[in-house]
Amino acid sequence: VAGDAEYIKLLLKIKSQMDSGTFKPIQMAAVDALSQGQDWYDKINAEYARRKKVVFEMFDLLGVTYDTNTAGLFVWGHVNPDNKYLSDDTSKTLGERMSDRLMYGAGVFITPGMAFGKNGNDYVRASLCAPVPVLEDAIRKIKTEL
Repeated sequence: VAGDAEYIKLLLKIKSQMDSGTFKPIQMAAVDALSQGQDWYDKINAEYARRKKVVFEMFDLLGVTYDTNTAGLFVWGHVNPDNKYLSDDTSKTLGERMSDRLMYGAGVFITPGMAFGKNGNDYVRASLCAPVPVLEDAIRKIKTEL
């Protein structure tokens, strides 16, 4: 940022307040989530397990390799250079080429790994935040439109 010193001072004051704490409604939601019983956690874990299974099906269809023991909200898939779901643009990384082909060919977005640094160049990343029907629709689109 460049500008008058007084404006920079005000901007830094605002920024320091934003960086120093989480928005109170989010804190309260976290407290509520942490106070739930085991049934709530079991239900959430089961839902994410269902989503992960569908992402694994999608990655199998796409011919990318992945770790079935992955944890968290994302699944990473390694893309090989001979993958049939790559765009023709060889100036891009393998992850970008797959992401482009899926997005422009089937209307499905999977994040290219290069967005997270050069070690992600040959990867794509799928989120488990989408509900099962959305993930299943993505598989249908890949099957029918590519």
